[in-house]
Amino acid sequence: EFEDGFPADFIAESMDQTRGWFYTLHVLATALFDKPAFKNVVVSGIIVAADGKKLSKRLKNYPETGEIFAKYGADSLRLFLASSPAVAGEDVRFSDEAVRDVYRNVFMTLWNVHSFFTMYAEVDGWQPPKTLERPLSENVLDNWMLARLDEAIGEVTKQADTYRINRATRPLRELIDDLSNWYVRRSRRRFWKSEDDGDKQAAYATLHYVLLRTAQLLAPWSPFLPDKLWRDLSVGMDLPASVHLSDWPEAGKADQNLLREMAYVREIIADSLKSRAENGLKVRQPLADVKVVSPQKIRAQMMEIIREEVNVKEVLVEVSEKLKHPTSSVNTEITPELKREGLMREVVRHVQNLRKQSGLQVDDRIELQLASADKELEAAITEFTRTICLETLAVSLEGSPVEASLVKVDGRELKMSLKKANGPAD
Repeated sequence: EFEDGFPADFIAESMDQTRGWFYTLHVLATALFDKPAFKNVVVSGIIVAADGKKLSKRLKNYPETGEIFAKYGADSLRLFLASSPAVAGEDVRFSDEAVRDVYRNVFMTLWNVHSFFTMYAEVDGWQPPKTLERPLSENVLDNWMLARLDEAIGEVTKQADTYRINRATRPLRELIDDLSNWYVRRSRRRFWKSEDDGDKQAAYATLHYVLLRTAQLLAPWSPFLPDKLWRDLSVGMDLPASVHLSDWPEAGKADQNLLREMAYVREIIADSLKSRAENGLKVRQPLADVKVVSPQKIRAQMMEIIREEVNVKEVLVEVSEKLKHPTSSVNTEITPELKREGLMREVVRHVQNLRKQSGLQVDDRIELQLASADKELEAAITEFTRTICLETLAVSLEGSPVEASLVKVDGRELKMSLKKANGPAD
C-alpha cells in the first residue's frame, strides 16, 4: 500500500516550509528509498491584511472567519483562496470585500440561474432525462453555450492536472458569467413563451445539462453549493446521490469557429450600444439599421441576436477577411414610426414593473387598462396593442384605468391599472 502511494502525487504547505518540511521529506526519502518524497508541490503564500500589513489579533485588521462564513458561506472563502495568488506561492491581501465579490459574482449568480431554471421548469412541468447526456439543439445559443462548457472543462482539467489551482478555478468564474449574463439573458423568451415547442425543450435541456456539469467543475474547490445544485437537479435521474460521487466530466471538442463568431457578435453589440449611448439614444428606442463589417460570415441566428440586442430593424453585413476585428455603424435617424414603437417599449417596461409590484406570478395573465392625454402616446398604444398584450401577458387592453398608477413615458403622463385575469389569453 505504501509503494502504491509513494512518491506522493503532491504536497501542500506554506512558503515558510521550503527549507523545513519540503526539504526534510526529500532528505529522508532519498536516504531511505533513493527517491523524492513527492512529485508536485503546491506552495501557498502568506495572507496579509487589505493594506498589506501582517494579520494581527492586536490590530484586528481582518474579519473573523466565523463572520465571513455567516455572511458569505464557506464556499466563497474557499474559492477566493483557491483562485488567488496564494496557491501559487505569492502573498495575497485578504478583505471582506474580496470574499463578497466571489459570493455575489459566482455563487449568487449561479444560484439565481438555478432559481430561474427551477421556476420555469415547475411552471411547464419539465422533466429531465434519466441520464446525463449532452443535448442536441438547432439553436445557436445552445450550441455556443455547450461549446463554452467544453472549453471550460478542457481548461479546468488541464490546469488541475498540473496542480495550478488558481488557473484551474479562473475559467469557472468566466463560464458562470457567460451562463447568466449572456446565455440565460438571451434565452429568457424561450422559457416564458407559451408555445411548448422543440426550441423551448432544447433550452431546458441545455440549461439543465450545463448547470449539472458546472456543479461538477466547481465541486472540488467549493463543495457545498454545487452539491445542493446537483441534488436538486438530478431528482429522478440515474445519477449518484452526491456530486462528489460522480465522475469528472470529459470535454468534447469545442467549436472554435462558433466561439469566435459569437465573440465577434458580442463585440459588434458592445460597439453599437456604445454608439447609441454617445448619441443619447435609449436602447428601448428602435432604430432602422446597423451596418457591420466582419472578418467572417455571420449566420442568420447570430444576426438576429445583433438585431435584438442593438434594437434595430435590420442588420447589414459586409465580410472583409482583412479585418482582425469587426466594425459597426448605427443609423441614428428616428422616424415617427420608430418613435411610436419606442414609446410602446417604454409602456411595456412600466407595465412589467407594475406586474412585479402587484406580486403576480411569471405566468399570470392580466386585464390591463392604459390611458394618456398625449396623442402620440395614445397612437403608439393603439398601434401596438397586440404587442403590448403579448409582452405583458394581457388578455385584454380595454376600459379606463381603475385606481391608476401614474408614470412618465418620455415626459408624457400615462395612467395604468391591471388585475389578474380569470381566463386564458386569446
